[in-house]
Amino acid sequence: MFDFLTFLSVYLVFGEITIFILCKVWKSKNNEIQVFSLALVLRILTTYGYYMYSLQTSADTTMYFHTAQNSVIKWSTFFTPGTQFICNLSVMFYPFVTMFDNRYLMLFLPFSFLAFCGSLVFYRTLKPLYASRIKKTELYLLSFFLPNMIFWTSNLGKDSIIYLGIMLIFYGVLNGPYTLKTIVSIVVGGVLVYFVRPHVVFFLLVGFGIGIFLERYVLSIRSIVLLLVVTVAFLATYQYIFKEIGIQSETENSTELNNFYDAGVNRMESGAMTLRTGGAATQSSAQFKIWSSPMYLIRFLGSPFVWQAKKPIQLGSAIENILYQYFILYIIINWKIYRSTKLLPYKYGLLMYTVFGSIIMGMTYTNFGLTVRQKCMVLPCILLFYACVRTQKILNIKAIRIEKTNKTTGFSKKYAHTLQA
Repeated sequence: MFDFLTFLSVYLVFGEITIFILCKVWKSKNNEIQVFSLALVLRILTTYGYYMYSLQTSADTTMYFHTAQNSVIKWSTFFTPGTQFICNLSVMFYPFVTMFDNRYLMLFLPFSFLAFCGSLVFYRTLKPLYASRIKKTELYLLSFFLPNMIFWTSNLGKDSIIYLGIMLIFYGVLNGPYTLKTIVSIVVGGVLVYFVRPHVVFFLLVGFGIGIFLERYVLSIRSIVLLLVVTVAFLATYQYIFKEIGIQSETENSTELNNFYDAGVNRMESGAMTLRTGGAATQSSAQFKIWSSPMYLIRFLGSPFVWQAKKPIQLGSAIENILYQYFILYIIINWKIYRSTKLLPYKYGLLMYTVFGSIIMGMTYTNFGLTVRQKCMVLPCILLFYACVRTQKILNIKAIRIEKTNKTTGFSKKYAHTLQA
């Protein structure tokens, strides 16, 4: 109990100070401050719950903690992407928790705190879609209180850091016009995402590259420039990214697309075989077939389904997934509204990132645990799509009502004028 109270007190102090500063900058209202504080308390409780969960499982968190205990910062390897980067972050944070008895629990705090900052950034990204058009309750729910977005991003590990990085990218991209603040947000977010999971940067570049083209039915100078920027960034980084994630062309010094495609498929299949172990393993095939892409997409976004759950935590995730399945069906049913709306900038870029990333991860992650955890990289997109469609639908209904009212009023005035005559 003493460990929990210590963790609660320290986290509350840092969290409330951050909320106070941000609310001053954002000029937030009192009800928003109250929601932020409630979200902070929930994040603290969830983080402690993840800590207790890690004590009963073979989680990566224990490996990061032992590394932090027995290592010193090596700046020559600090910016090594992947697991090494998180280990180095753990080593960097460790001196700040040495004064506490339960150092393992306290090391969760900086990672969870950064993820909480990501939730605050996501709130600021979602808010323009809602404005005063819909009750704020739904905005608060999507930003702070969905279990998957809180529990798995509260861990001592990759998910908390990459969640913050993706939220910073979305905030910078969607909250135009581009200023120094938004550019810094995109750059910092991109750096974090790259050093945690380089392949997600690849998904983002490919998604936005295709999306920018689809966004403009008539090519303009602006769309061509944006497409060129993304293309240059892709060409400048793709070989290095492929090398980091274990994809190398079979032909040395070759840049032929088919060679990298074959190497990528081999990497996905070997990863799928490696991950298909333990009680959370699925029965899915570890062979990639391009015509099975819709199945991979459904598997990643929709699973685990209720009938697939084998453990209580999987059942909880399956029940929560019903809500996300509803969001996806809502978007599909109202696809015409999504296609016509202008509320969400770069909507096709976000859509292509979601589809492309989900297909690749749906094929590779033959394990319920990984599938559930790493949804935090695409679920914010689903929530953005849902909020955009819902708001646009309400605006369309209001516009129809106003039009009917104007017609009725116009007819009444004309009828009254006729009677007077």
